Amino acid sequence: MKSPRVASLEWGSIEVEGFGKFRDAKLFPGGAKEWDWRETGTHHSPGIQPDDVTELIASGAETILLS
Repeated sequence: MKSPRVASLEWGSIEVEGFGKFRDAKLFPGGAKEWDWRETGTHHSPGIQPDDVTELIASGAETILLS
């Protein structure tokens, strides 16, 4: 299963083919969802949390790009 394609990207907005627009998004094989930073305590500081990555791995991601 492939991850969905990014249709457009600009500061504060990402559009994912078949899933719509998000402010922040997590993409994984077969899906995409809004990235709610509050779920894991992600903020600009301390940054992306290990639980965010764990969720992507559990969803079948083999390659992960964090930005």
